[in-house]
Amino acid sequence: MPAARGFNPGSQGHAPSGPGTPPAATDNGRMKRVIVGDAGCLTAPDGQAALPGALEAVAHLNQAGFTVIAASDIPALATDGQAMAAANARYARLQQALGAMGGRIDAVFFCSALPGAFDTAFAGLLRDVALRYQEPPGDLQAIFAGSGEARAALAAGVVLHRLERAARTAGDPPLPTNGAAYPDLASCAQALVAAADRSSEPSERNDTQAP
Repeated sequence: MPAARGFNPGSQGHAPSGPGTPPAATDNGRMKRVIVGDAGCLTAPDGQAALPGALEAVAHLNQAGFTVIAASDIPALATDGQAMAAANARYARLQQALGAMGGRIDAVFFCSALPGAFDTAFAGLLRDVALRYQEPPGDLQAIFAGSGEARAALAAGVVLHRLERAARTAGDPPLPTNGAAYPDLASCAQALVAAADRSSEPSERNDTQAP
């Protein structure tokens, strides 16, 4: 997938799939698309190796008709001329591994947030995704592990699902979310697929009862 600059300054991404790619499935007329964060969701905190079960979760979403889009903040893009090539190579490896499982990432969007401006930059990236796919932000699901990503998701107006890998105590401040919280990407994917299945059942029954 060739790299393409996003709509807002500081965001970059692979272009969405071109001609010949089947359209995403719909959920009662809405496209089923989900944005997945990089570090802490797809990959380890260093952004390199895939987390156990993460690629299988993406393939599960794909096989249920979801289009999966990756979103990642890579500060080095602003200063390191080799950073984009390294990011593309890393996602090519993830894509190859996903292909062996029957899955794929439809597009990858990057931003290079300046210190102190992460929330604004990442919210802009998420709005870029909505613009590129011609979707209202509120129709996009998003899965993130970082608190900054979560704040940005809420600011952008997407439906946020949080991954909470660490145990929390009663004194911890609440984590932002307007969706639900899950321990890992696999459990979140399972819940999204189950919810989509439930929402499609009434229309399927109506179809079978139509004269």
